[in-house]
Amino acid sequence: MTALRPLILLALCATLLAATGAHAYDWTYLSMNGENCTCVVNDPLHDRIFVGTVEGFHYLEQSTGVWTSRDWDGWIGRQVWSIDYHRLLDQRVITGRENAFFKGYIEYSDDLGASETIAYNSDGGSVTDLDHNPAYHFACTWSDISPGEFLRSADGGETWTLLSGHGHYVMTSLAVGALDEIYLAGDNRVMRSWDNGDTWDSVGGNLSPAYGIYCVEYAHPGGDIMPEISLVASNDLGLYFSDVVGVWNQILDTACRKVAPYPGADLWPPPPWHIAAVTFDGRVMVSTNCGGSWSDETGDLPGTPVDVAYSPYDDGLYVCTANNGVYFVADVVTGAPDGPAAPAEVALSAWPNPFNPQTRLRFTLPEAGRAELAVFDVGGRRVATLLDGRRDAGANSLSWNAEGFASGVYLARLSGDFETRTLRLVLLK
Repeated sequence: MTALRPLILLALCATLLAATGAHAYDWTYLSMNGENCTCVVNDPLHDRIFVGTVEGFHYLEQSTGVWTSRDWDGWIGRQVWSIDYHRLLDQRVITGRENAFFKGYIEYSDDLGASETIAYNSDGGSVTDLDHNPAYHFACTWSDISPGEFLRSADGGETWTLLSGHGHYVMTSLAVGALDEIYLAGDNRVMRSWDNGDTWDSVGGNLSPAYGIYCVEYAHPGGDIMPEISLVASNDLGLYFSDVVGVWNQILDTACRKVAPYPGADLWPPPPWHIAAVTFDGRVMVSTNCGGSWSDETGDLPGTPVDVAYSPYDDGLYVCTANNGVYFVADVVTGAPDGPAAPAEVALSAWPNPFNPQTRLRFTLPEAGRAELAVFDVGGRRVATLLDGRRDAGANSLSWNAEGFASGVYLARLSGDFETRTLRLVLLK
């Protein structure tokens, strides 16, 4: 961790506030114009995009381009504010909702929403966020008359246990790591747990106590190294970054509703992360240099953006608007939308990583030709051959499902008529 901090901090330029640039992204309309959208979530293990609405949710099967509606038209009390998927059950979807009496509740479905079961009724308000690690699913709620609630499920969202000790009255956002760490935002602080929510300590530090915290996310999502703490969080004053407990640096002077960090072309080194942020004043801001400078990519995006998600399936950013539909722009990692494309170089990355049990490997080839992508254990034994054949130049991707493999470190090797690339993969079960 200590060795990583200079790399991260050097990437933050002296002036950390926003620099407005010309429109560069060419947003493409996908679906749902006229729907009152609330959130957008990527399921990278099953190549789906979920979009919450005030009457349910819709989802996109990215491999086919087919949208399915799970709205209950004309109903009240079906608002979906958060969505989560299951690592192993590919048809399970968990939704955090709000009923007609401003109380929160959680539903789960094992057929992608064709039928649903109420799993928990909260005494608090809407379920503002859902997230998971290999062992548990987690949920947090806003407050109504009663305080908000922090919840944990050990059975994939079917039953939930109320946990205390976090000190929050209102909760807005969760950031859950691959192991046992959780970051919980709300009120005027960010709290951390190293034991799946049993005990908590504060990482708020110099983050202004006079303003509520709207969102918290890992600044380095994926990669073969996960720093002890590497967060972005927003309050009324703007967006902040922290890689040292209690020390926050402002990187954007506009309050953000949601943020979506995503990887650069290479994972390590240098620090890879880019950030897309939806601001409360209705813009989509993007930084490709660790928050050191920003460009306004709202362009002619119609309506008011309310959430943003990154998908490794197409290196795309997906934005849902309040009632003007869902839009996306592809190749935000490998492309160069504000200038001519650079010559392709050999690159290999994986998302998510650490993972359980499936990860998507992205690779870039400088020219068309034969390529081999294989996975080895730490003893050098080949355990899987994912690709052995001809591939086109440019960006490619495929998935590795490691169900049946033991937890541990594996090495993905990309080879062919070009310089070999090797990437460490961490399987956590």
